[in-house]
Amino acid sequence: MLNFIRIFRTSAFNMLMIDFSTGRIIDANDTALKFYGYTKTQLSDFEINRLLISSNKHHTNCSFKFEGDFKTKLSDDSTKNVLVCHVITEIFGNKVVVLIIQENQKKLNWPTLFSSN
Repeated sequence: MLNFIRIFRTSAFNMLMIDFSTGRIIDANDTALKFYGYTKTQLSDFEINRLLISSNKHHTNCSFKFEGDFKTKLSDDSTKNVLVCHVITEIFGNKVVVLIIQENQKKLNWPTLFSSN
């Protein structure tokens, strides 16, 4: 668990932690705060679909699969194309979705991002 949290905090990837049942953003790493231009307090007032825009209209809260190409909205109201992957886990007894958000579209080996090597 502590290794996962350390990776979340120090990752060079934009990472958001989302409450699984509500879709509310509960945490963001420093990389994501810089990318989006919001503070942690500001982001904690948002549901994820305020930041991630999908052409698939059934994507609401955490009921959709958080993988693939999206547009994301930044604090200055501009949008960027991003690649998103998710990991569902339990942290301190709460089910959460961790989103990994990459601005450029180069391919990553997502499964190895959280490997415990």
